[in-house]
Amino acid sequence: MHGACALMFAALAAGNAQAQSTILTFEDQFTGYETAGDLEPDYAGFSWGGSPGFVTSLIATSGGFHNGTVDHVSLVAYDGSVSFSRATAFNFTGAHIASAWYDGASVTVEGWRNGVLTHSSTLLASTTSGRFAFNFTNIDSISINGAGGVPIGSANGGESAHLVLDNIAVSEISPVPEPATVWMLLGGALSLLAVGRLRKARSA
Repeated sequence: MHGACALMFAALAAGNAQAQSTILTFEDQFTGYETAGDLEPDYAGFSWGGSPGFVTSLIATSGGFHNGTVDHVSLVAYDGSVSFSRATAFNFTGAHIASAWYDGASVTVEGWRNGVLTHSSTLLASTTSGRFAFNFTNIDSISINGAGGVPIGSANGGESAHLVLDNIAVSEISPVPEPATVWMLLGGALSLLAVGRLRKARSA
């Protein structure tokens, strides 16, 4: 019986394993010459809100625009607000987040499903990039809002509350086996166990 249960739980674990993350890098938004622009409204299959754009590391020599860009291009949340959503649910597992011109900016990240708030996290962002991990599962919308902080005061500093985001990690919802499937797996495992015991008895 223990062998049958082990087989069943192994099958269930395989069915519930988290899908591999998709990383939104925004690199494909850069056409080779501009340093900033508007983000495609349906980028990566999501609906984007809050007037999002993209920036490159060439836009400034210091601050979050430069330091918060992982490779060459990053997402900018103008005035510190951005959201993305889609019709089918997904998981949100992490992102690089920086404040363009302020250290110690308070950033609230919220996950929603069918208009109901299901996850919320508040963090402090600076003008140096930080990788933040989230465990927002089974959501269809993310909202990110930042405010406050202390201006960096450099020659490249601005007065806006822009946030810089890069390498946003999302993954698909893994299907959960239906009850009938669970019983089918258990029945198959029990059958294998019975056959094994019968063969053992015959060879004795």
